[in-house]
Amino acid sequence: MRHHFIGVLAVALLAAGCDVIDEPDNPVPSVGPCTGNGSGARRVLLEDLTGFRCSTCPPAAEKAREIQSFYCKDVIVVAMHVTSTFAAPLNPAPGPFSTDFRTPSGNETITTAGFQPPNLPIGMVNRKVDGTLGTRLLQHGAWATATAAVIGEPAQFEVLIDTIVHNSVSNTYDFRVRVPVLQDVSGGYNLTVLLTEDHVADWQKDARYDPSDLFPYDHRHVLRDNVNGTWGQSIIASSAAVGDTIPTQYSYSLPTNVIDPAHCAVVAYVYRTDSYEVMQVSQRELGE
Repeated sequence: MRHHFIGVLAVALLAAGCDVIDEPDNPVPSVGPCTGNGSGARRVLLEDLTGFRCSTCPPAAEKAREIQSFYCKDVIVVAMHVTSTFAAPLNPAPGPFSTDFRTPSGNETITTAGFQPPNLPIGMVNRKVDGTLGTRLLQHGAWATATAAVIGEPAQFEVLIDTIVHNSVSNTYDFRVRVPVLQDVSGGYNLTVLLTEDHVADWQKDARYDPSDLFPYDHRHVLRDNVNGTWGQSIIASSAAVGDTIPTQYSYSLPTNVIDPAHCAVVAYVYRTDSYEVMQVSQRELGE
């Protein structure tokens, strides 16, 4: 199951360049409806593979925010800081570039593949393979087109994150994720639940400035942890019918890398285990 995803991941990452953007920067409208497509329509998980030492990564982060500002809650962004080349700390704390934004999940995603550190920036839109490019890993100029191609399609699932309750005694966050089945489906599907933190002020290299070392830089949608592991858990082994609902329950302690729980959100997505394509995604802030 995992090898198909990893093989394509390896080839595409090695082919990309940190300081060369070959694809056109396809624009999205500057003002969006912000109403959302509602239940029954596919949303998009936009994964930005980045690093605070990647000097060409900030424009990709800006493209992700531009796309999200148009589609609002129908696009959920996760910024995954990866590789020792672009994300490993340079100095001991509290010096510049001393924070390690990498996570076990991000590390597993790239190291399990057994390839050399990838060049950045690059990203995935619902982890869907682009039919023209033959890869799911896209430079940021292709993100808007890839998003428009799938967003709003009839969804196989809905993903509902119930109210997140902070248990002050155990210092855990208790919540339930429900997955109603909207279409008859066959095959295997997993549910992955993760945690992001927004508005993290830290250092960032940006080649558009001189000097290129920026502080404070507003890091958005930073992956902090995976609640149920990198690849999630199986929720459908072979088939499910319209009207079925799969519930999962979590009692979760925040990792030590979280700075402000008020800026954190739970992201949950369902993906096909044979292709890794994300079929539905949802997000809920801890304080929501």
